[in-house]
Amino acid sequence: MVLRAFGVLLVALGVRCQESPPPLSRVLRTLKTGSDSQQAEALARLTSFARDPSFDLEALEGVLLPTVVRRLTAGTPAQKEKAAGFVLNLAAVEKNRPILARRFAIKPLIDIVRPGNGATTAAISRAAGALQNLAASLPQRSAIAKLGGIGALIAAVRVAPTPAHAALRNLAQQRDLKAIMLEQGYAPRGRTFDMTLDDRSTARKVQRKIYHGQEEFVGPRKTIVFWSGSVYQ
Repeated sequence: MVLRAFGVLLVALGVRCQESPPPLSRVLRTLKTGSDSQQAEALARLTSFARDPSFDLEALEGVLLPTVVRRLTAGTPAQKEKAAGFVLNLAAVEKNRPILARRFAIKPLIDIVRPGNGATTAAISRAAGALQNLAASLPQRSAIAKLGGIGALIAAVRVAPTPAHAALRNLAQQRDLKAIMLEQGYAPRGRTFDMTLDDRSTARKVQRKIYHGQEEFVGPRKTIVFWSGSVYQ
């Protein structure tokens, strides 16, 4: 009787007990059978599960990741945004990165950050952040480059500069990938490189490619400065 009276008092005072989050099994069921909006909400719920250190992706990869990859590839804008956020959190854990790679999660992320894909700014930012985390591991760097990730991230700098630059910096830790960036007119932001005679022809070739008629000279002729993907000599 006393407890019932106390409950009535709490309701009268406008106090509500927080609703407990649904179990993972229910979230997965909603992700497969719910409406578009319900699936987007389920993906958002999954993002909170991914933050839990005890979350075991390997045990769920066959059930979970194919559905997530389908939402990244052909989902609604909201679903792509939430799915990219989920993968971003998963990729922050080193042991999850090879699982994401073998379950074909890298290509859809690159497609999202590529210009003209209709993705929201938030989706592009989260996908670039996921690629940044994946690129922290050597095997995934090569996979990102082979799938066209360097060019897509360079283009994404205008939309989501912070995660795109960070992803490119991680990729640039590999020398052959840094050379690809140079050929495409980009180097890690704010970095200065001293040129040798062997470097000079390549640098001039890149400079002509990206200047678009604009010229600016900084420092001695032997030094090129890269800033946000622009080359100055």
